[in-house]
Amino acid sequence: MVLDNMNKIGIYKITNLINGKTYIGQTVNFRKRKRNHLNYLRNDSHHNSYLQRAFNKYGEKNFCIQFLEHCSIDKLDDLECKYIELYQSMVNQNGYNLLTGGQTYRTFSLEVRRKMSESRKNYKMTKEHCLNISKGRKGIRMPKESIERIKETKRNKRIQWGEENPNAIISNELAGEIINELYNDTPVKEIMMKHNVSQDTVYNLMYNRTYTTVKPELREKLKSRAKNNQSSKNEKAISMYLEGNSQNFISKELSISRNTLRRLLKELKIDTQIHKNQYVNTEVNNQIAKG
Repeated sequence: MVLDNMNKIGIYKITNLINGKTYIGQTVNFRKRKRNHLNYLRNDSHHNSYLQRAFNKYGEKNFCIQFLEHCSIDKLDDLECKYIELYQSMVNQNGYNLLTGGQTYRTFSLEVRRKMSESRKNYKMTKEHCLNISKGRKGIRMPKESIERIKETKRNKRIQWGEENPNAIISNELAGEIINELYNDTPVKEIMMKHNVSQDTVYNLMYNRTYTTVKPELREKLKSRAKNNQSSKNEKAISMYLEGNSQNFISKELSISRNTLRRLLKELKIDTQIHKNQYVNTEVNNQIAKG
């Protein structure tokens, strides 16, 4: 992308060198505005979806940003309207502007926002688009100040782990107690009743999703064992299903959700319709056996 180094108050233009379409804008700091446009476009996060899609499609090298005319701040609105009309740069004409200009502190109307939202729905970037964005980012280094801010944010987040988190449900001490009980094969339901905690709380501890600083070595062993147990349970569930047991029966018998069972059947491409009659017969036999 060709860049103009002028740093002025006034009107600027972004031109698509392939099809000649333009975007007109006003600014009180051209250098900063230019930099912001490029950053947003390179990161695929520009507020103007029409301009963003064109940038993704044609690549940075096929766009030019240039300063058109210097003016005082009080003339910006009128001059912007003039150039938008001159270049016919509205999206329904020959450009990327969503508004007719002349609104320094403007907000998009509900209709415009609706259209912008609709234009982004189901939009997926092609490999070519991704490559163009990658090329645009190549060679760009993050400033040291930004790196330090990110590090500081991560350090602050560590303070929020466990009971220090304002949204914490249990204390670190109780988390440690539950972890010990899980490691000693205490049933999940028993733990829930004993400590008055939810199933999600227990499973999050089991799979090392929360309170990760509490008993870290034991947590890794517990997580690995839980995964192995889950794999065995999944295999047993499939075996029971193929033997003619219903999903509802298996779910209650093995304490797994029906959604999990459906997912397993789908992954293994097992046709549930084929076994439907078999389930009915098995359920009847089970009822007869129970007397």
